[in-house]
Amino acid sequence: MGPSELVDEIIRRLDTPFFEVAVATTGSTTLSTERESIRNAESGEKIVIDVRAGDGGRVGYARSVGGEAGITVRNALEALRLSNVDEHFPGVTEATKLPKVPGLFDRKVADLGPDDLADKLRALMDAAASPKLEVEEAAISTSMSTSAFGNSAGVRAEEKATMWSAALVLAGGTVNVWDYDSSRALDIDVESLGRQVRDLTLASLKPKKVESGRFNAVLGHHTVTELVSNLLAPAINGDVVQRGGSPLADRVGEAVASPTVTITDDGLLPSGLVSQLFDAEGTPSCTTPLVTKGVLKGFLHDNYTATRGGVASTGNCSSLSIRPSIHPNNLVIAPGTLSTEDLLGEMGDGLHIELPMGGFTANASSGDFSLHVLAGFLVKDGEVVHAVRDAILSGNMYDMLGTVEAVGSEVRQISHVVAPPLLVRDLSLVS
Repeated sequence: MGPSELVDEIIRRLDTPFFEVAVATTGSTTLSTERESIRNAESGEKIVIDVRAGDGGRVGYARSVGGEAGITVRNALEALRLSNVDEHFPGVTEATKLPKVPGLFDRKVADLGPDDLADKLRALMDAAASPKLEVEEAAISTSMSTSAFGNSAGVRAEEKATMWSAALVLAGGTVNVWDYDSSRALDIDVESLGRQVRDLTLASLKPKKVESGRFNAVLGHHTVTELVSNLLAPAINGDVVQRGGSPLADRVGEAVASPTVTITDDGLLPSGLVSQLFDAEGTPSCTTPLVTKGVLKGFLHDNYTATRGGVASTGNCSSLSIRPSIHPNNLVIAPGTLSTEDLLGEMGDGLHIELPMGGFTANASSGDFSLHVLAGFLVKDGEVVHAVRDAILSGNMYDMLGTVEAVGSEVRQISHVVAPPLLVRDLSLVS
């Protein structure tokens, strides 16, 4: 029985006024190394059932991993019986036409076998080979999923998707550098990825200490992703906003960033890593303006926060398990026209921060952050002088957004963030 057929089977067991049913099946395979030898192979399949039942403002939820439909329904109804009335109960998503999102499924990825993954893993490590470096870890993984949804308003939807990724960690003495890439299509150049990690690791050897001070900086893709994920994403979450935990609350229509900054949440991005036809509540995906030329336009919502705030859902519900449950789709920072080399030239003197660590320690309420620099470089007159070591980069996300002087042209997606490098002013470096 496929996911859509199982959804229909579960719906036939429900007699509550409101219900939502989601079924997802996922098959995955991962090959990884210990040092430079392929040692680990993991493969598995799982099925997850989510049932949310509602009646008179009360809601019950249950989940099972393994496909136990009857037990899941009984548990959801028992949770409903024990629940309290929620005055903000939003009902369910009404039936509407789903969008078309190209690039979610690639048959070539779905057909990858263990031998194919092993060949790609070896190619990744071979491309990264250097007598000065060791492979700490390398991995190749692939997955194929089918998600189906149905509710009491007649919504029925199904989506098939593929994903694969390559990851590499290299060590040279006390220096460790890593990178990874993910795609829905069979288009990752593993040899290029290996060379990039090798070259960045070699460039990071023999770093020198830099005097503490305030610096302008070009923030690379991983640095921008770290800050956006840990600071901006919570601040545009409708639930955080409504609970008063976002520094952007009550600032819609105001300038919150430099005019060079435009940010959208795009659930329809072709081949986007977090693109989808519908969210966990069956709401069709869409493109939501968040910041346009520096001006805050709005926030992300699921049905619950949308009802509570008197607005429409933006299709950002991530799970039926809790309410509210909001997560960005693809957070896209619109690119500019300058290459990374042009950004360094525009900056003149400063820092190029390629690889940070510690974004999870940032204070989402205040916007303050401190990042340990794993791979960074001192720049003078637009040219890299040497690697930087034992340094902490700190600042405030919302102050920093106002100092974005230029936006790069080279866009890369890492997790749910699609961004180019940024040239920013006046960050603190403690070394």
